[in-house]
Amino acid sequence: TLLDPAPADASAAHIDRRRLDEVHACLRCGEVAHMAFIAELEEAGRRWLDLCHPCYAWLRAELDNAQRLSDGRQPLA
Repeated sequence: TLLDPAPADASAAHIDRRRLDEVHACLRCGEVAHMAFIAELEEAGRRWLDLCHPCYAWLRAELDNAQRLSDGRQPLA
């Protein structure tokens, strides 16, 4: 997987340290990431998800539209 493994005991402090004290590339566009999340992947376990602000906004919109579709509503433009 492209995603770095995240510690099993990761806390808010782990996330802040990765976000503020380390430099990582955004998974989507390659720019400097300013946000860090932990994704629980069935096949790969806990992984870091590093995103820049524009790609985080894109992800939120995609997730919101997926939720709208699963609820039987129209996606937002």
